Amino acid sequence: MLTLAFVTGTEPDKWFRRYEERSSHGPLRTRGEDDPVSLLLDGEVDAALVRFPEPRIDREEYHVVELYTESAGVAVPKESVYAELGEALRPEDIAGEACHYAPEAGTSIDLAGLRVGLQVVAANVGVVMGPRPILAMLGGKQVRDCELLEAPWGETRIGIVWPKERDADDVQDLVGIMKGRTAQSTRQGGGDRGAGEHGQTKKLSAKEKTRAKQERRAAREGRAVQDAGGRQRGGSGRRGAGRRGSAGRGRGGRRGRRG
Repeated sequence: MLTLAFVTGTEPDKWFRRYEERSSHGPLRTRGEDDPVSLLLDGEVDAALVRFPEPRIDREEYHVVELYTESAGVAVPKESVYAELGEALRPEDIAGEACHYAPEAGTSIDLAGLRVGLQVVAANVGVVMGPRPILAMLGGKQVRDCELLEAPWGETRIGIVWPKERDADDVQDLVGIMKGRTAQSTRQGGGDRGAGEHGQTKKLSAKEKTRAKQERRAAREGRAVQDAGGRQRGGSGRRGAGRRGSAGRGRGGRRGRRG
């Protein structure tokens, strides 16, 4: 049975349902955690859905497949002018507000500190900055999350991580579903890992498609030239045969008249 922990602020239920519907590897055991990386490093789970940047992940020991980038946000009080306008904000727009939490560039999100900050915002004081999906999930009824442009800490990304020594068909099938593989894919249930293996069709790049199209066109033109040459040779032979036949009939006719 494959076990996976997913970080707070993600909603992977649709992936889990598709895995259990399409895969032949049995049920999936999952758990939501503020710190799924600790469970992964301790060997308590086989894989983890992680928020990056995450300095604790050694890519020499773990496979990492990044899935999507999160939008940045700022949590504001429900009754604030920011919530009423509902517009995207920039850091300078809220520079005069008390900020109870903001991520630091290159470090993982401190969810405990973010939660404490949101409680203060819910009391109608100040703001909290962070990945918008977290703010929307944890903010509560008294808090509104707004889009934040030009976030000073950069991007946060969600990816699936698993030990290289644990690489297997069940993990590969789950990763495929998370990356958007459909139920029609030959990989589902088989767990093939190499492009072209077990019947998997390799997806051509735009350059490869163009080259293949050119090769098909050249092949068609080559066949057309060969066909035209064949018709010309065949036509000449038939015309020659016709002339010989006519001459023979003519000579035969003249001989008949002399006789």
